[in-house]
Amino acid sequence: RRPNSTWNQLYYIIDFANEIIRVITTNDYNKDENYTEENANRYLSEAYALRAYAYFNLVNLWQHPYRKNPEAPGVPVRTESEDLQHRVPVKDIYSLIISDLDKAYKNLEGLGYGDVGKAGISEYSVAAIYANVLMFTGDYENAAKYAEAAIAGGNLNNEADMLSGFNSLDMPEVIW
Repeated sequence: RRPNSTWNQLYYIIDFANEIIRVITTNDYNKDENYTEENANRYLSEAYALRAYAYFNLVNLWQHPYRKNPEAPGVPVRTESEDLQHRVPVKDIYSLIISDLDKAYKNLEGLGYGDVGKAGISEYSVAAIYANVLMFTGDYENAAKYAEAAIAGGNLNNEADMLSGFNSLDMPEVIW
């Protein structure tokens, strides 16, 4: 039951992100008085980041890690423009993940936490996900670069923070 629900939940996130990406990139929505390009770019970036994060989890739950065999069959891929029902090679899924994270990070870079605070996707959370993905591919130099960018979003917890139970977004080390 758990594997089925995990699979479905991750594809639900992917489908939702795909719809946001499709709608924003095709201008297929009504621009009301609250519309701004900045908001559209933020939503688009969040959708790319969430889709990448979902695929990263999917491919690592249902296949061996990238470095073991990049050619191994991974998981089916759905994007805003295609729906591949067969198991796509792990390397192709990682290419999609890295492409999505690159788009998200470039749009969010320099915005800090913005209006969403630590509860939403920010440049720091995307950098942390990006660093983790790059570690799996063996690109340690770029992983270190993005890890440094993620670390810039917080500070180390002190003893009181550590003993408080890790139950607040206000903790210094929390970036998402």
